[in-house]
Amino acid sequence: MVSVSNILPDHGNLPSAKTIVSTAASLAASAMVIRSIARDLIPYEFQQYVYLSIHSFFKSFSSEITLIIEESSGLSTNQIYKAAEIYLGTKISPNTNKFMVAMPKMESKISTSMAKNQEIIDEFKGVSFKWRQITRQVESTRSASHSGQYVNQQEVRYFEVRFHKKHKQMVFESYFPYVLMESKTMKEEKKTLKIHTLNSEHFRRYSGDYSWNSIKLDHPATFDTLAMDEKLKKMIMDDLDMFVRRRDFYRKVGKAWKRGYLLYGPPGTGSRA
Repeated sequence: MVSVSNILPDHGNLPSAKTIVSTAASLAASAMVIRSIARDLIPYEFQQYVYLSIHSFFKSFSSEITLIIEESSGLSTNQIYKAAEIYLGTKISPNTNKFMVAMPKMESKISTSMAKNQEIIDEFKGVSFKWRQITRQVESTRSASHSGQYVNQQEVRYFEVRFHKKHKQMVFESYFPYVLMESKTMKEEKKTLKIHTLNSEHFRRYSGDYSWNSIKLDHPATFDTLAMDEKLKKMIMDDLDMFVRRRDFYRKVGKAWKRGYLLYGPPGTGSRA
């Protein structure tokens, strides 16, 4: 027959709390020493190789794909990054406690964007996309000075977007084109309209030097307040709506995207004079 004393541990042989804390502290100190020695003796490239190998091993079991969208592509700006920055600025939740706010000079509308290392979840055709803005400091160049060498730091910004691997084709065929199109529309809506005129006095003095002046087009009058025959007004508004929609068509055929009659009147009326 098994007695209770054989089942329950002997409390007299259990280590005290002081012994447990002392052992844990010793192990933590040993781990810190080993880590410090490894960091000093093992080359950084080898450390990164081991880290990436372990990371890739565990990621191979994941059903998610992570895409990296860097701010620049070589010497030029990454258009997908700029488009995502504009697009995601409109996806910030009202419950978000931290985000970026800006209003550039000569602009009339406030724009919002993701804060550093912030995460946003976007929904597209029933699929969730987890976006994260990442900003980190990296060493750029080492410059020499009288006191020695110092390291220049610069910020590197990029987006990470995670989604289920079965939606990879949809991302490139539908989602990214949608983000590019939406950001273009938002950018056009925020654009400040300007009127450019040639500085004729400067042109007369310095022949061949085209000096342009520009003013912000912020006139209070609208078609709703314009005194005009209703049929003529509707005809002009319909024409302008079609004109705005066909901007890409004008670019393809190499034709100037303008409506001259709004400035000079219909052809043959002598309004230009």
